[in-house]
Amino acid sequence: MKLKTLAAATVAALALVGTTVQAQIIRAQDDDIEWVLDPVTLQPKTSGTLAEGDVLVSVFEFPSYTIGGQNAIPAGQEVTGISVLQIESIDGNTITFTQFSGGLNAISPVDVVGGDAGGGATIAVFQNDLSFDLSLDFADDPETNCTSLAQCVAEGTAGTLLQVDGFFGDADEFWESTIIAAGGLNIGTVAGLSGTSLVAAFNAAQTTIFNSSGPIGGMVVGGNAACDPTALGCIAGPTLSGTITGGLDLGADGAFARSDFDAQKRLAAVPEPTTLLLLGAGLLGFGALRRRS
Repeated sequence: MKLKTLAAATVAALALVGTTVQAQIIRAQDDDIEWVLDPVTLQPKTSGTLAEGDVLVSVFEFPSYTIGGQNAIPAGQEVTGISVLQIESIDGNTITFTQFSGGLNAISPVDVVGGDAGGGATIAVFQNDLSFDLSLDFADDPETNCTSLAQCVAEGTAGTLLQVDGFFGDADEFWESTIIAAGGLNIGTVAGLSGTSLVAAFNAAQTTIFNSSGPIGGMVVGGNAACDPTALGCIAGPTLSGTITGGLDLGADGAFARSDFDAQKRLAAVPEPTTLLLLGAGLLGFGALRRRS
């Protein structure tokens, strides 16, 4: 009789696993600075117009990074990162980006998961101490405390890898930007505009290639509802949106613009502690009864 009771309890616990859950959303809001690189020399372009094949590099810091609505930046730490994209096409005012053919690791001094050529990585996020304290606060003067592409990238990739996102084969992956301002395709023009001058807006959905906070669950593109990652309109990764503004007085050599994006991704749901305790009790009971018999 006891065996039947324990069996029933264990079966009930197993049925609850995966259904009794507490999902959490990772949300991030950043400040970043942008460079356009020649795809051959990987040196900043400071004049001319954006062209297919150009490489867009962003270095960013997160003043806001939360998990489940709670601050996830430990005291004495900061969350920073880089993004590396390549212009796939320009159609009127619409720019479509893809992964850089040379790989994110061709720009980053730190090798990241998926960062080699063809690996898919476009975004790498790190947690590091404040020994340098990368500052990209556009309300400050100077607005940046790194002065070159190499230094900014080095500081943005310092510390422990938190997550990597990119193009990894999901049909819903995309990254598009819409030029809003006249002259928004001209690098010199954008570099001469103030940080309050809106140049473009962008939207993206990327697959999570690596995530240290736990497995990522399916998310509706453009929303935070749970979904089947294989279904149309769903992606196991972050959704992003943001704006690009002018690069006047940035203070980092060759940087031509500022940007700001908001991102979110859904941590995979996990069983609640009470469910796991119930399952554990049932399994322990089975073991005890087997030993007695």
